[in-house]
Amino acid sequence: MKPNNKTFCNFPFSSIWTGGSGLINPCCEAQLHKTKEYQIPIHSINEYWNSKELQGLRNDLINGIQHPACVHCWREETQGMTSKRLQQPITTIENVDVNNPSIKELSLALTNLCNLGCRMCHHWASSVIEDENRENHSLYYSDKYRIDEDRNWHHSDSHFKELDKQRNWWANKDFLNEIYKLLHNIEYLSISGGEPTLNKTLLKILDYCIDNNLAKNIWLEITTNGQQINPKLLEKLHKFNQTVLLISIDGYKNVYEYIRWKGSWNKLEKNIMYLKENSKKNISVTAVMTSQVLNILNLPELLSWLQENKINWININAVTRPNYHNVLVLPSHVKSIASKKWNTFLKTNKLNFKQEMHTVNIINSLKINNQSFEDKWWKYFVRDTMIKDEIRNQDLAKSIPELYNIIKERYKL
Repeated sequence: MKPNNKTFCNFPFSSIWTGGSGLINPCCEAQLHKTKEYQIPIHSINEYWNSKELQGLRNDLINGIQHPACVHCWREETQGMTSKRLQQPITTIENVDVNNPSIKELSLALTNLCNLGCRMCHHWASSVIEDENRENHSLYYSDKYRIDEDRNWHHSDSHFKELDKQRNWWANKDFLNEIYKLLHNIEYLSISGGEPTLNKTLLKILDYCIDNNLAKNIWLEITTNGQQINPKLLEKLHKFNQTVLLISIDGYKNVYEYIRWKGSWNKLEKNIMYLKENSKKNISVTAVMTSQVLNILNLPELLSWLQENKINWININAVTRPNYHNVLVLPSHVKSIASKKWNTFLKTNKLNFKQEMHTVNIINSLKINNQSFEDKWWKYFVRDTMIKDEIRNQDLAKSIPELYNIIKERYKL
């Protein structure tokens, strides 16, 4: 069977992702759970892997049908961007056996335990945000911040009940035993959070790989905010075939600290330099970012800093959820200013293929004007930013004056 390249993606045939409240999906962007939820520990990975819903997704992707579970990629591709689907190496696609799918890649977002409360994040991935939302629940429904036609615009009571119910799904013994079995055939293991370095389950999984002589066969990626160094963890990472530490940054100096609340730029810079100097040959340090309303004017400055300090960077993932942090919400004159910055960065820096691809992605995303999207979601952005400023004692005007001064005429409740 020859797949249709217009829709084919290898993830549903070779990869699983678990995260949030224990939901299982083909990757971090897919939303197959909107068709039917497969959730740990209610369901096993085996049940999900052999489900009619996943098979339906596979059939659609083979036959040129855009399945709704992959809407994130379809949306990016219509915007002229290189989606996660299209970023897969051609060799990876060609080696997938569509007739006999088998799990070769495992991506685990193990916990919402985290030490930061990033503005674009949510309570499923950050305990800091969960606590903040619980403590300030009534403020979102107050006369000042409510949206009458969308009462639960930020979160609802049901979210807290689900969080309590699924608090430690990643520590379930049946789930861990299933993971241990899968590790014997895994070639790629990705672990994120929350902040995974805070979770003891991460150490259990790494120790299993090491103790069973599997680590030497596994390419390991760990996504971390880089706010703490764990020497014992570093020693374990040296046992793997290759380890990539993906450091999430999202802004330079004040913009970083505004977006990634409770994070320190000075501490991050110090830790990155430490990791860079003390990592052995099989460990690499790479910066990853998101592009969003709050950092679109600042990211070129961050990337220039990374270039100057010879720190590798690869991914710049466009924030599309929540909608009000998507750059599409910005007025056209702001996108025009941002576009000039990004084009200047592209012209004045020597970039590798992936870096250039992501930079062009951003530039393409800034060319799109969607007035109806902007009209709908702008008020959400204003409310979300203002309410977090109030709760966190932050100030958009002081932390990101360049953006604020451009939008201040429209920055009103």
